[in-house]
This record gives sequence, structure tokens and C-alpha cells, in this order.
Amino acid sequence: MTTITVDLTGRGLEQEIARVLDLRPALEASVRRWRRIIAAEFQGGYWQSPGGGRVAWRRVEAFGSRPGGSPLLRTGALLRAWLGTGAGGFEQFGALEASFGVRGSAFPGAVVHRGGAGIVRTAEARRDTRIRVTARMRAFLGRRYGVWLRRSTGFVRVPPRPHATDSPELATGVTADMVAHVRGEARRLVVA
Repeated sequence: MTTITVDLTGRGLEQEIARVLDLRPALEASVRRWRRIIAAEFQGGYWQSPGGGRVAWRRVEAFGSRPGGSPLLRTGALLRAWLGTGAGGFEQFGALEASFGVRGSAFPGAVVHRGGAGIVRTAEARRDTRIRVTARMRAFLGRRYGVWLRRSTGFVRVPPRPHATDSPELATGVTADMVAHVRGEARRLVVA
């Protein structure tokens, strides 16, 4: 009979287990994966639906003197922030959690354009945002774009251009990142 015995005693097992459970490397890989998907969404003008597939962003019409075309793509600043290469972006990692995104102070309209904050699901991503028209907004739109809204206009609707959603491709990839990390660390623990 051939027997293989794995003995983990006397090897600082608590520290080794803590290493396996420190998911920071997998979380960092997952954020890189998420950012690649966001870059593809911006480049292609679509979002990856949580229900699967790609859905084109609604076309942005010209508005007074403002040209048509996506406000998300006009300067590229929002994308650079999402990718962590531009001002207004942030990322934070812990052993069991990660956060990344864009600061509302740098991009006040980002949550409106995206269709919500946090994880955006299909229902939120398809819903226009209604914004109450104020006197200040009327003056800004009039002076900046030459569009003077009627006093009877109470709201404007902004169609979402979702991105960074919880798509099946992303969920599968993040799961793979976590499994690869735990397997690799566990294998290192047993073989070392």
C-alpha cells in the first residue's frame, strides 16, 4: 500500500490560512477585468446587460448649440476616471472587499448617466432619470446652449447609458479570479 500524508502542523497554519483568505490579489484582478469591460462598453457605445447580451446606448440628440453624441465620450475624462488613469477616479482594496469608481464631486452627472449608483441591474438601467427643472437650470441651459425651457416644463428626462453593470461575463470572470486565487494559495500551502 502506498500512502501520502499531508502534515500541516507546526507551520504557522493560522498565518497560512489568513493568506488564503486574503482575497486582495483576486479582487485586484477582478477590478482590472471590470475596467476592461467598461473600456469596451465606452468604445462600443453599449452596456452588458445583467440578463446577458449587449444593449446599445440610446442615441444622444443635439440640444440647442450642444452637438449630439454621447456626453460620456465627449472628453474621455469619465472613462479615464473609471479606468483609474484620470482625475476623479478612486479605488480601495481590503482583504475581503474592493471599491472603485468615480467621485460624484468630480462628475456630478455620472450617476444619472449610468442609471444609478452601486450595482446597476437591468430594471434600473432601462429607466430614464427625471430631473426637476429649476430657475438656475433654465438660465444655464439658455445661456450655455441657447435652449430656453417653457415655464410649464417641470422635468427633463435623461436616458441612462449604463456601464459597469453586473453582467454574466463579469460574474463568471470574478468567480474565476476568486477560485484561481484560493486554489493557488491552497496548493502552495500543501506543497510548501
